[in-house]
Amino acid sequence: MGKVDIDGTMTNSPGRTQFRILTEILMERERQDQRWGSQPTIDHARWLAIMTEELGEAAAAWLKETAEMDSPERPAPTMSSRDELVQLTAVVLRALEAWT
Repeated sequence: MGKVDIDGTMTNSPGRTQFRILTEILMERERQDQRWGSQPTIDHARWLAIMTEELGEAAAAWLKETAEMDSPERPAPTMSSRDELVQLTAVVLRALEAWT
């Protein structure tokens, strides 16, 4: 049996994992607002361009990590592609907020 949190849920349960991921995304969303401001005047086409750019960064990081894992030196995997996915998701969240 795995570890149990104080509230009785398993520490590795899907709900707990999702909560940690969503918290991380919300923290990134706040970081982006602090860096760029609230950006209330960006239109939907611009949000699409920003999301596409973030997706490109995530894909590039993922491909780089995959190529490095296939190399004879086999470096340890990094969190770069995961970090890029968190950033992308935070941008998608902000774009959705712009539509409400």
